[in-house]
Amino acid sequence: MLGLRSFTRSITMMRVLRKAGRLAMADEPDEALARLSTVARITDDDYGSERLAPKLAAYLDGLPDELSTTYVLMLSGALGMRRRTREALHVVEAFLGLERGDYADPAGLTRKLHLRLNPMAADLRASLVCTLFGSLGVLSRESESSALLGADLNLDPAAADRTADFEAKLIARLSGLSPDAALMYFNVVGMSLDGLGVGSAGVTALERYLDLRSADYESPERLAAKLQPWLGSLGSPITGLIALAGLAALLAEADAEERALALLEWYVGVEPADYQDPRELGRKWRTFCADHPEDIGPTTWRIWGGVLSGAGRFDDALALIEADSGLRLADLDDPGRFGPKLEHRLAQAQVDTRAAYLFSLVDDLTRIGHPDPATLIAEWFLRGYENFWRVPSAGDPGVVHVIPLLVRWLEAASLARPDLAWRFCEQGVLYLRHSLVMTEMQLADRREFIRYVERLRREVLQVGDRWSGQGPLSPADEAHALQAQLWDAELGQRLLFEGFLIASIEPIPRADAPEDRWPLAAAEPADLGTHLPDPAACREEDMFRLLRWRAARPAPAPPDPAVRAGDPAAEGWLREAESIVRGGVTESVLAATLGANGLLVRAGFRADQALVWAALRRRDGDDGVRVVAAGTGAPGDLWRLRWASFRHDMRLLMAATPLRLEVEGRVLSPAEMLIEVLAEALGTMTAALDRAAAADGAAADWLTGITPVLAELDGPKSTIAADEQLGSRLHTLLTGASPFTERDWLNATRTELGRLAAIVTRYRETRFASARAALDEIDDVTRSYLADVAEIWSLDQLTDRLRADDDLVFQLEDSLQSVPIAHYPLHGGAALHTRVRSTRISLSVLMTIMQGQLEESFETTADRILALSYFEPSLDAEDAASYAKWLHHGQRWLARRSAADPMTCLNAAEAPVGAAGSMRAALEAYQGFQTVTVCGHGSADGAGIELSDGLWQGDGCDWRAVNLLILVSCSVGRLTQTEDQDVEGLCVRLALHRARAVLACRWPVIAPQAIAFANEVVAQYLALRQEPGDATRANLRARAVNAARRRFLKADGTRMEDEIVRLNTVAAFELYGLG
Repeated sequence: MLGLRSFTRSITMMRVLRKAGRLAMADEPDEALARLSTVARITDDDYGSERLAPKLAAYLDGLPDELSTTYVLMLSGALGMRRRTREALHVVEAFLGLERGDYADPAGLTRKLHLRLNPMAADLRASLVCTLFGSLGVLSRESESSALLGADLNLDPAAADRTADFEAKLIARLSGLSPDAALMYFNVVGMSLDGLGVGSAGVTALERYLDLRSADYESPERLAAKLQPWLGSLGSPITGLIALAGLAALLAEADAEERALALLEWYVGVEPADYQDPRELGRKWRTFCADHPEDIGPTTWRIWGGVLSGAGRFDDALALIEADSGLRLADLDDPGRFGPKLEHRLAQAQVDTRAAYLFSLVDDLTRIGHPDPATLIAEWFLRGYENFWRVPSAGDPGVVHVIPLLVRWLEAASLARPDLAWRFCEQGVLYLRHSLVMTEMQLADRREFIRYVERLRREVLQVGDRWSGQGPLSPADEAHALQAQLWDAELGQRLLFEGFLIASIEPIPRADAPEDRWPLAAAEPADLGTHLPDPAACREEDMFRLLRWRAARPAPAPPDPAVRAGDPAAEGWLREAESIVRGGVTESVLAATLGANGLLVRAGFRADQALVWAALRRRDGDDGVRVVAAGTGAPGDLWRLRWASFRHDMRLLMAATPLRLEVEGRVLSPAEMLIEVLAEALGTMTAALDRAAAADGAAADWLTGITPVLAELDGPKSTIAADEQLGSRLHTLLTGASPFTERDWLNATRTELGRLAAIVTRYRETRFASARAALDEIDDVTRSYLADVAEIWSLDQLTDRLRADDDLVFQLEDSLQSVPIAHYPLHGGAALHTRVRSTRISLSVLMTIMQGQLEESFETTADRILALSYFEPSLDAEDAASYAKWLHHGQRWLARRSAADPMTCLNAAEAPVGAAGSMRAALEAYQGFQTVTVCGHGSADGAGIELSDGLWQGDGCDWRAVNLLILVSCSVGRLTQTEDQDVEGLCVRLALHRARAVLACRWPVIAPQAIAFANEVVAQYLALRQEPGDATRANLRARAVNAARRRFLKADGTRMEDEIVRLNTVAAFELYGLG
């Protein structure tokens, strides 16, 4: 029984909940949140701190579970309504006693959940789990949301039959819930089948819960007998119909289209024969729509039509279109006939439903062989859609369907209708500027939307490229070319903003802070009078041994979950980013980011994969921008660049392998196995391709036939090939989009495979006599890659327009991001960086603006630097770890000999240990750093650096008060290059943590060379900061990097005498962010 105090508090709580509920229903979430927070004495600052859990526990102590849970759910919901999803998640986690690290420990998560949830009523438990699932999903933490469901269901990851284990436990859980709670749980499980490890096989469990068997789909009566009682048990049968539509979609994805159709036909009330009688089909369909809320019909129709067209039942799909809207084939070629019918059909539908319906109609018509009417309908919609031309102040809720419709029209009609295409592109960019999708959205849906924005970007370049060429531009053509570049830049920053929205930010616990002392057990080297490693201690034989393949490393012990780490302050920056995105990219905005000496080179790809580039400079005397050079490549440039990048990776692997291990007897070394496995695979693939070409075979058949060969490349035969996932990467290349006809694609692919085979043959026959010859070969690999790029992308037009005081900024897309553009060989052989004052990479205008705002507020004059390293002692004792001393010795030497007063150099390596938590501790303890240098191994599995507390991927630290962050690590995701898992993706994550400038490597490097280059950059940067005069202070970081390049390399890229650093290492480093 409740005591008097608890009883009184319960009455008070019920009043608060009722009032807050009414406020939320009245769309006043701020008032509801204020009321709920006040009674528990929770402040806004508490939600992201360690204070939340004890305050919540103190307020809820002694209250019944039902009231406590209802309060937590309502508080979390109010925060969610205010787009404070991260804080909404923290509320539920604090109530359940969960920490971020718990999701990575399935057994521990299961114990925690069951300990906290088992005493609760089953429906309350389900509500909490589903709320937590929803917040994790909105934050793009899908693996953790799946882990949550798996733990709640107590799934056994070691079960011999995981599908059977899943089915039994799901049925048991759903059977213990009320019908409405079970439906809620049913829906979240349906969204997570892949994450739960059961995939389409898990659909059977959902069917079993509804007691559906294969025979039931053969008869509407059987379906009715099973489903009508269930629908009648729900508080709202409409929610059941929506769930059945979702189940039909899952059945279709599981290649059970006939069962999906039977389910849809039953609940709509039609029979298979009705497809042959459009009038009867239409009558039944209209009856269904009239009996249900307005949006149920269009939503059901979209799923139904998609299943029919996907099953190849094109005539039936057309019959459904006619039944739904009255449209006949004869109507589809005249907007005067189809327009009124569509207007009538959608008169009462919500805005986003209208757009979704039209997109589905266009998609279905295209799939069933009527692309021209589909294009006409898309144009009719875009011309007449008021929200497209007059965007509401809050944005258009239909944006996720309108942009795909725009892309479909541009892809089909832009070449034939260039003037209308230009107008649509202009309006599309303005429309996107104000239509931000900030509401809850599943990760898969947002990624699909991102892909459409990427396609729109390429269509914009395709349309705008009519006015660029290989020669000088007329004033009118320059205006068009410039406008297309501004639109492209704006779409690029929108893509980056979408990336911010799906970024998963990982908090990290603090560790021991770095200290101003020697951090290694080995004695510090004698003072050599320089910040660079001792050349005598860096023999080329030893350095060559360091360039080894990146085998998997043992995972470190997870951090103590009891150490709560606060989330970095990313939410505020998202709001800043939102404001900038809404402002768009104009000439004045771009001019402000360039400054007086800035020269911006932007390069991307048209829809046909031709490279399009332009060089932009600020106009003298105003805030405008002019195009100083521009050019266009050939269709398929992107495809060729991706192959060039892959060849470079392969040559790096092979050039670094011949001397790795001694061969004992007749056992092949890993190096030789790599060569043998590649030779065999390429030979088999090429022979099969030749046979297919001779027999006029289809490319798809050839790809299917070589699937086992590619799978074997990822298998155990070669450790290196398996670690680098060469088969998977080749599969991605071979199945990627290209603009070629099938015959041209077969010929082009034959050429690329032949080039790879020639490289493999050469390395099979070559044995380098010394490490010096092998290191020369590695530099030649980089030169060859640059030559391949120069063949595809000519910068001859730019050469004569370069100035010695130019600060060159590049914005590059796709495979161009892997090109060491500063070392691009100009006519005559000199590298690009030798002709200008500095070079750097800007990830977008959005990033530049935001980083510039941070620079104004947080640029520091602190006399402090930090050096942190970590190398696994058991693996690196005789290799890279022995060179870490040169990092710390060099930076300590620079600090002692600073031109100003001596600086402080904090260090962490062995004691204190080199950990991500050490960086967090240092950044929180001190006001700022000139430079922070992080040195360690890269990862084959993702963008990051392996430190003592695990793979660090840029999270957990606030970098705003660090002028330059330097990452000395081989291959932070370089070889995978997928989505955000590459060095650019890592720099975006660091930018979310307010990093202003990052120097990082794009491919594997040799430790002593990389350390030498990093220390030289620090030396140059500290020296430049001491130069007097405001005019000399611009782009100091980029100038320091350029000066370091010139310290070690001649103009043609050959190594300076008596220096240990070579071209391959220097070219690996790139500066991302501000100069």
